[in-house]
Amino acid sequence: MNVLILNQQQNDLQNLDIDIIKSISGTYDATEIVTMFQNFFFNKMIIDVTALRDYDVPLTYKTIADKINPDKIIFYFKEGSNLCTSGFLSRLINVGIYNFTTNVEGVKYLLTKSNTLKDVENIKQMAETEMRKNNISPEEAISPSIDVGNVSKIENEQIIVGFQNITLNAGATSLIYMLKKELTYLYKDKVVALEIDKTDFLSFGDKSMISTTSNEVKELISRLNSKDIILIDLNDCKVQNLCTTIIYLIEPSVIKLNNLMRRNKVIISTLKDKKVILNKSLLTQKEVSEFEYESNLNILYNMPPLNDRKRNEVILDFAKKLRLLKDGQSSNNGNRIFGLFRK
Repeated sequence: MNVLILNQQQNDLQNLDIDIIKSISGTYDATEIVTMFQNFFFNKMIIDVTALRDYDVPLTYKTIADKINPDKIIFYFKEGSNLCTSGFLSRLINVGIYNFTTNVEGVKYLLTKSNTLKDVENIKQMAETEMRKNNISPEEAISPSIDVGNVSKIENEQIIVGFQNITLNAGATSLIYMLKKELTYLYKDKVVALEIDKTDFLSFGDKSMISTTSNEVKELISRLNSKDIILIDLNDCKVQNLCTTIIYLIEPSVIKLNNLMRRNKVIISTLKDKKVILNKSLLTQKEVSEFEYESNLNILYNMPPLNDRKRNEVILDFAKKLRLLKDGQSSNNGNRIFGLFRK
């Protein structure tokens, strides 16, 4: 018995001649899919990817594959979609997802015989070739779940992103370090990070991470006019007018929030309509929703604790959320990649 999860492509899939134990239609978070089917017995699950909220974000697929055996899932992409590129699909392969197609015949094939890594390794090879063309080292090219060949900055003008800790030690410095490192893979020397009135950046030993003062920062930014992206650890400096956008960080542990309330009972209310992220957060999606309701805030991102010694897929996802990059538009490889499933 099989499961169907449908949305925009339901006309293609709803007439499959297979036994269906459950069929749902709509748009769902990856965590909702996991909750519904993690302990549900089925043979195969066919997912119209447009039924997934944020279906253009690889982390969405990883969330599902981490909890539900990916060998039992078939992802159905739209023919010609800009997701049907070697770069995007190799990121799915890196988390153990091998079963995807763009046509009904492909679905029928995968219902009888699941792919193995050998069946899709040509896609990884294509992605690595593309990365090398973009001057990415072999070590970076095979780094798990990181795709640098199919993203590009959205706007041409300089972007200045400020980061402000709201709870004490909410992690702005480390987050900037990881974000700056990831963006450097994409934009080379066009990215720089600044910290104001502190010298924590010295610990990273990175010449493009600069410590400055509130008196000097404006002049420094003017000298950095050749940079595409500037990330600023604001600390307590009141220079928000220099930024194109500001991210406010809250660490949502009980002790951090209680300490915040003791220091300033009304500070949360001042963040309404601001870009707030939960950093070093272990909250579930349900708990984030409850936090939003209680605080009357819209949370831009729920950032888990991260290992700053390695590259993290979630950082690239966060960069996209900040509109610092977007998925590549090329879909020329779509037919060739899925040629295996054409009958």
